[in-house]
Amino acid sequence: MEAIAKWLRRLQQAQPPMLREYSLPALGPGYEGLDLSDCIVATEPKGTLVSRLGDTGPVSAALFKYLDVVRESSNLKGTEELGNEFAAILSLATERRITIPNTISVSIAGSNSILFIPYGAAADPRLNGPIPSNLEQTIHELLERIAGLPEEYRPVLGAAAQLHHSAIELFENDLRSAYLLIVSGIEVLSRAFGSPPTAWEDWEDCSVWEKTFVSANLSEGQRHSIRSRLMKDRNLRLKATFQEYASTRIPDSFWNEPWEDWMSPYNANEGKWEKPHLIKAQHMHDVLPQDRKLLSSMLGESYNMRSRLIHRGEFLAFVDSTVPLAPSNDAKKPLPFAVIRSILKCLILEELEAYGTPISLPQIRILRKGQVPNHAFSAEAKEPRG
Repeated sequence: MEAIAKWLRRLQQAQPPMLREYSLPALGPGYEGLDLSDCIVATEPKGTLVSRLGDTGPVSAALFKYLDVVRESSNLKGTEELGNEFAAILSLATERRITIPNTISVSIAGSNSILFIPYGAAADPRLNGPIPSNLEQTIHELLERIAGLPEEYRPVLGAAAQLHHSAIELFENDLRSAYLLIVSGIEVLSRAFGSPPTAWEDWEDCSVWEKTFVSANLSEGQRHSIRSRLMKDRNLRLKATFQEYASTRIPDSFWNEPWEDWMSPYNANEGKWEKPHLIKAQHMHDVLPQDRKLLSSMLGESYNMRSRLIHRGEFLAFVDSTVPLAPSNDAKKPLPFAVIRSILKCLILEELEAYGTPISLPQIRILRKGQVPNHAFSAEAKEPRG
């Protein structure tokens, strides 16, 4: 609640001419919408949104308004953190699911309207590209591998795949939770398929410990005892296994995978989204240097960040986990969300290929009405009754 505490302090210290009104979109359940007045914050209900498949009830929108000191420039990180905390407080007060999406507000020329443009998808712009064509073969190959997967590996790979999917569902509006799920997915795989490094030289911070041994003037026997104890430490072993597994298990071909940045422009005049545009086409090596030692260090920083997010409650802002314009060689930085998600996806497919012996699928094909079958057996899709 650091952002709200700082906001309240600014209000206490500011004079009225220094303040201006800011607005954020707020979503909540029901037909009426969030309605606040005569309060330090206020809302302007805007009505019910068009129902989407998956909604379990009506969803209403409101304009959430608050005062703050005049900003000389846009502070995306600060606004994101404050909006997230406002939503958390509103949910505590109402015991309802209140969402304040991460958006940038844009005034429409010639009108009093404000357009709120979501930006969360830019954390992993490949995920909103058009659906690839000719998926049937890919899906059949995956299912054949799953059919031949030994029983003991099904829960592990199933959990990793579901954690990956849950992160995709969350990342646009809750990047912190999405990042935690991706790290958890890799850890699930590392515990099942990985092992910690056996050489002291391969352990993180071993050079720091060696300098400590020298400064403390320890004997070789004392050094050996400390090394052995450190290598048996459960938490250190989990992290070391995480780094060792993920940095060595991905194949060299991982760095040649396509990296496409997609964006769907919004046409404010017509009030609709346009078709996705390919902004940039690259490869993984253009965003992540092909250096396994560097990768291991960055994986370690991602693991450390996971611990800070959980145990210290740190906030992960959008700007802190996007892919930089140039590949980063900073071993002290965690991997961006899009990169570490790609690593989890690659690891899932690698283990599925390694342990899933392909088994032929049942000769069943579901066709559209009037479609000519290409296989010996097929089942034509039937229209629903009633």
